[in-house]
Amino acid sequence: MKTFIYIFRCIIIVVLVVVMNSCSKRVVDDSISVLLEEQALSNAVPLEAHDVWYPFDSIYSNRFYVYADTILVVENKKAAGNFLDFYNIRNRNLIARKLPFGEGPGELLFCANDL
Repeated sequence: MKTFIYIFRCIIIVVLVVVMNSCSKRVVDDSISVLLEEQALSNAVPLEAHDVWYPFDSIYSNRFYVYADTILVVENKKAAGNFLDFYNIRNRNLIARKLPFGEGPGELLFCANDL
């Protein structure tokens, strides 16, 4: 009977040790914090919202891309006539219309957008 009580106490102690270790809260702080220098904070320029210009005749546009902050590339749907239109953003003029839709030479029959 004494061995049974001794084994039972050992089992209880092992269970308590396992429970105490499994319930312990281990906090590991891996978060990265960045502190800005005082000069960067004092010289910061606030962001302002502006209206975005886009060509008014682009009712069939599918996507817009901007290249080098000066050229707007408009990807059109098939009803627009041309697949790509290029605009100068600074003076808002049409630069070129490329890849017309059609079945003739130099024309685009189909274009898949997988992006």
